Amino acid sequence: MTGSAHAHPADRGDAGFTLLEALVALAILALAAAALAPTFGAARPAAAVDGAARDIAAALKDARAAAVRSGIETAVAVDTEHNTITPFGAASPRALAPGIGITLVTLRGERTGAGAGRLRFYPDGSATGGRIALRHGRHAALVDVDWLTGATRVTAHD
Repeated sequence: MTGSAHAHPADRGDAGFTLLEALVALAILALAAAALAPTFGAARPAAAVDGAARDIAAALKDARAAAVRSGIETAVAVDTEHNTITPFGAASPRALAPGIGITLVTLRGERTGAGAGRLRFYPDGSATGGRIALRHGRHAALVDVDWLTGATRVTAHD
């Protein structure tokens, strides 16, 4: 047997990448990451607004369910000056993520201050109705409560 049949892989010239090839590949990956970074950064405010809208909608749905189940009126308080909501039964308000602005549209009788009010739910499932608007930059979401049915709906806008 000759020694050439069992040659070492490094002797054949296909042992792997050269340093130059590895550096070029890393440079291409760095350029691709830099090009995609603004895309991911812009998605954060939209995700924060959508997440806050879903959390508020869940709190509103929980309040409606509690009113129907217990036969007692319930409410979710909204403070637009401090960017907080206080779900029914919560001991303290929950702050929205930084940068998210909140606006409340509700009945005049449900206003509890210049920038505060509540959305009330009744034992028959109906509500005072209203709208909570959330905004962060150009990203916005609306949380609507139907006065007749108490149904809550979230709509996102960019």
